[in-house]
Parts: sequence; structure tokens; C-alpha cells
Amino acid sequence: RANQNQKTLVTRARARVALSSAHCSLRTTPPKTTRGMAWRLLQRAPRREAVARANAWAWPRRTELPAGPSMAVDVSDQPRNMSMQHGLVPLDATHDGPIELSRPNFNDVDAAFRGHSLGTLLFSWAILGTTSIRPLVQNCEAVLDYSKRFLGTRTVEFAIKHTMFRHFCVEDNPMALENAIDGLRARGVNSILDYAKEADLSDSSVSHGEAMEQTFNEFLRTMDVVKSLDDDGFTAIKVTALAKPEFLQKSSQLLNFVYSKFAEEDVDGAGTIPRSAFMRVFKNNFHYGPNMWSCDPLQDVLDLPVGTPVNYRRWCKNLPIVDLKNLQDVADVHFDEGDIVEAQDLQRRMFALGERAADKGVRLLVDAEQTYFQRTMDQLAFQMQQRYNRGGAYVYQTYQLYLKNSDKELEWELREASEKGFKLGAKIVRGAYMDSERALAESKGLPSPIHDTKEDTDQNFNRCLDSLLREVGRGTSSVFIASHSQASIEHALDRMKEFNIPRASSDVFFGQLKGMADHLTFTLGQHGYRVAKLVPYGKVTDVMPFLIRRAQENSAILSRSSEERELIMRAFTRRLCSL
Repeated sequence: RANQNQKTLVTRARARVALSSAHCSLRTTPPKTTRGMAWRLLQRAPRREAVARANAWAWPRRTELPAGPSMAVDVSDQPRNMSMQHGLVPLDATHDGPIELSRPNFNDVDAAFRGHSLGTLLFSWAILGTTSIRPLVQNCEAVLDYSKRFLGTRTVEFAIKHTMFRHFCVEDNPMALENAIDGLRARGVNSILDYAKEADLSDSSVSHGEAMEQTFNEFLRTMDVVKSLDDDGFTAIKVTALAKPEFLQKSSQLLNFVYSKFAEEDVDGAGTIPRSAFMRVFKNNFHYGPNMWSCDPLQDVLDLPVGTPVNYRRWCKNLPIVDLKNLQDVADVHFDEGDIVEAQDLQRRMFALGERAADKGVRLLVDAEQTYFQRTMDQLAFQMQQRYNRGGAYVYQTYQLYLKNSDKELEWELREASEKGFKLGAKIVRGAYMDSERALAESKGLPSPIHDTKEDTDQNFNRCLDSLLREVGRGTSSVFIASHSQASIEHALDRMKEFNIPRASSDVFFGQLKGMADHLTFTLGQHGYRVAKLVPYGKVTDVMPFLIRRAQENSAILSRSSEERELIMRAFTRRLCSL
């Protein structure tokens, strides 16, 4: 039976090579000799699966061939969880000897868009062309309101559903989700399911506890869906969908207050202060009443040997957000009873999501947002990682590397993970709130938290990426590289080779948005790297605010999509000329 399975796999691989040499799918008209050879070989394998994969031009990235006397296969650089049930083999498996995959060529449009039909290519080109018009994107809310008044709400929603929504999102029904995930997996790409419901300060729809609890339950259901359809899949969550934005802003202000008070005593910037200084700051700013000396946050400090400096950053990072209620008489922020309940509910929901992720073996991405929210999100994400990232990386914290202090924050947390014995999960992005962050800082008369130039941001991104990949090589970190920059991805591939990280390492993932940078995603997938697409899903009416906000946040990226549209048009032209 093993020999028979081996022959079947080799037969399929040879058939795919025959089709690849013609540079067209079976729906076009390849040369008669090649077409006949392909069909004869394909019919030796199970017909339904073989024909479906040939027609889809799905060139998977994973391989696990049974070792036999007639074929020596080196799979040391291949994923550990091979999909044998799908009969997936790469093109390199058509000969004896070790498999050597070449470096990705992101400008090879025939390979990158092999799974796209002519209609899909033209549709993608048109959508990206529309979203590249920056004034239209920045004023899309006004355009939609105007359109609804003159054309009607149902007409506008129908148009959005079959254009922007279809390109960037997926409908919330089991069949649509399964088709989307299976379509990506067939091409060696994993999925990041994102329940596209979020809120901002002006959004009162999440003020009711029941609405947030429903979103929390939907996040739990999303992890179940990911586990059932994609073993290597991700779930993305936004904390603004689990707590009132007003509370997140208030709690972040209080946490910043705590950090600043202890940092005033840190004259050398080492992150530690004398115990006497720590106790002085604690007594002056925290009010636990008569039980102060027995309160939980203070016990770790009291247990230290006399004369040992206190790592105040570690103490602050582990401070439960519920304990911020004891600062209400000191900081210039009122933390009322409703905020205390909100803190308890948010902490319960976040830790429940982390526990479900670890139990299911699903990776959980905690998205980043504006800086006035971010301190609370970072606090909870770091505490979740300490608790649940013991047997592997299941919770990933997002680092926005356009922030000037992001590299120091990341380096400190890498050291903490190494000392505490857990794996730091880091999703790195450049950032999407540059304009609003600079405007907010200017309005308050504060220096901008954003790097002054794009070159500074790019250098910081590469520095942090190098640090993370170095720790991946040591087994103390896992990184998710969320980038549409070809230069950044090529930099990461070079560093992976330098640090001897296998391309199929379960601790290095690449990611792009659905409907964008397909030439990067599918090329990486074909060459054996772990890569995923963000797949937002939900009802059209619920996803509309998400689509608008994401379009405005990524307007700079969308306006620079001319290179991607050029590649799509080149693939369309080549495919059309081959007919």
C-alpha cells in the first residue's frame, strides 16, 4: 500500500509539471501533446480530487512523501504538519534526491496568480484601482450617505456586497467560510478569521454589556471554526469590541500614570529602583486601606531579600487592571463603579479567550489600536502570554513599529519571556493610525509618538524583525510578520537563512489582507513558507464600519497599489494572449 501511495503521489506531481510547462490551466488550450499527457497522468489518480486541483491550478506548498527505497526525500525544510490527506506535493518532488526550493520570485505573475481566473484578475484590478483614489476613500462615509439618500439603502448595500465586500471580506455563513478557507489551504495559505465588529469613541453600539458578551461568544465560536477547518489557522480580535472605548482610554491613562510615577525614580533607566523608593511611590499613590501590607500586588516586592532592587516595569506589567480602582483618589481620572465592573468583565473575557486558544491549539492575534487605548491592551496581552504561552505561542501581541518607543518595549519583553520561561508571540506591523496620532499629539502640544520619516520606521521594523528572528532561532519567540512590503519580506527571508530557521518553521508566519498583495501571499505559500490571509467576516451591515475604517486607515497603502495592479494586469494580459 505504501508503494502504491508513493506511485500515486509521483503521478500527480508529474501531471502538475506537465500542466505547469504549458503555462495555462485545463480551461485554456495547451498544446495537444502536453494536454494529452496531463490527462493520462491525472486519470491514474483519484479523478475528482486530481481534476479539481488541476482546474484550480492549486500548487500546494506542503509535502510529506513516504520514504521508500526508490526515492530519497529530504523534508527537513518542510512543514511538520503535512497534509497527506490532500495528496499535496511540490513541483520539486518529481525526481529522486533532496528537494531544493528556489528563492521566491515575487514578480513571476504566472505562478503568483495561477489560481485566479480571468474574471477574478479583472475584478481585483478594478477594485484596487477604485480604492487607490485617496480622496474617495477619505470621504467614503459621505459618499455612502449621499448614495443611500438617492439610490436607497438596499441598492447601495447590494452594490457594496458584490464589490468591496466580496473582494475584502466573507459572508457569515458556514458554506462561505468553509469555501474561503479551503480555497486558501489548497494554495498553501492559512487563514486568519476576523469577526469584523469594532467600536470607537463615537460608537455607542457597544455600551450595552449584552452586545459585548455576544461579541465575546462570537470570538469563541470563531476559534472553534478555525480549529475545525484549518489546523494552522489564526483568530484575530479587537479589544474595542469587548469593552467600552471610554473605559479603555481611562484605564490606559491610569496605567501610564503608574508607569510614570515609578519611572521618575529610575535615574539610570535600568528598569529597576531601590526598594525604599518603590515603597514610597506605592504608599503615596495607592490606597488599599488597612489591608495595604497584605494586598496581592505588594507581596512579590515584600518577599525580595533586603537590598534587592525592584523591577518596577515587571511589577507594573503584572498589575491587574481591576486594581486601578485604588488610584482614583490620586490620578486626575475618575474610576467609578461602572469602570470596576468593566475591568472585571474585560479581564474575564480576555483570559477566557487565551485559555480557549491554548486548549484548542489556535493562535490568537490581539490587534493594536490607537495609543490612547493601547496601554491596557498591551497589559492584558502580556499577562495572557505569561499564562498561556508555556507550551507554545498561542497569544500574539501586536507591536506598531512606527512608534518611537516600540523597539525598547519589544526588547524588554523579549528578555522577560526568556527569564520567565514563556514564548513571546509578536505580531509586527508598521501601523495604521499615523495621521490621527500626529494630529492628537499636536492638539495636546506633545511630541509626536510616530517616527519622523518612513525611512526611520523601516529601519526600526528591520531592527525589531532581526531581534525576533534571532530569538526564534533560540526557541524563545514566535513572530507573525504582517507586511505588504516586498522589501521587508525579502529582508525576513534573508535573516531566516542567516539564522538557520527552516522556511516551514511554526514560529515564523507572514500575513497579508484578503484582496491585497496576492503576489506576495501565494508566492510565499508555493515556496513552503508559512503565510496567512486575514479573512474578515460578518454580515454586510455589520462589516460596513469595518470596511470604511480599514480603508481609511490603509489609504496610504491602497493609494500605492499601482505596482500590484500592474502585476495583475500583466497576468491578465499573458493569460488572455495564451487563449
